[in-house]
Amino acid sequence: MTRLTLRLLWVIPTLLLCACSPTLNSYVDSISLAFSSPQDAVLTEQDMQEGGPEAIYVRRDQGAQLVLVLRSKQANGEFWKSADSGILQFSGNRLVQTAGFAENLLDTRGQGLRQLEAVTLQSAEQQQRQWQTDWSVAEHSGFAASSVISKRSVDTLRLWDTEFKTIRLDEQVSFADGTVLTNRYWFDAQTGDLLRTIQQPAPFWHEMDVTFISKAWQLKRSRL
Repeated sequence: MTRLTLRLLWVIPTLLLCACSPTLNSYVDSISLAFSSPQDAVLTEQDMQEGGPEAIYVRRDQGAQLVLVLRSKQANGEFWKSADSGILQFSGNRLVQTAGFAENLLDTRGQGLRQLEAVTLQSAEQQQRQWQTDWSVAEHSGFAASSVISKRSVDTLRLWDTEFKTIRLDEQVSFADGTVLTNRYWFDAQTGDLLRTIQQPAPFWHEMDVTFISKAWQLKRSRL
């Protein structure tokens, strides 16, 4: 994949920009800046007040923090999509499908994958989850994994001038090749909404650090 294609993967769709507030133009400027320097793209409270589509922060591996916007919500999840058809799909708070990368996650199937969507805040479920993932590289198709919630703790997440009280769940994931990784989830302690997650769907793929910044903004405004 060329460097140009990698940059295009994260660009907010042009058609969307034409229909939304001027704030989105600053999103694009921030994204361009993020590719040309180590600085993170950050949305201020003023940016959020000006409105626009729902947004998330995304950090791939150790790269700069970028801003993506929501293109659609469907029964099978939320789709965050770029102009050149780059896709991150989340379902049940889990990254289940991608497009636009050198290698893509095509499908995620298994037992108990949606249980994190309805996890209680009082206790972490100990039931083991098992699933398989299919990838665009044939040798990785049917890549098996299983997981359990290994730790539940109280934590805080700071965004703008607000500290959100959260329940953090650590999910220990064991893969077919013997690799063990930890996915992390930060749920708002009052509502159970997912505010941040760090996930790696396979040992040979990227770690994705995602903050649901628009959801956090909605919670902040509701508590004024």
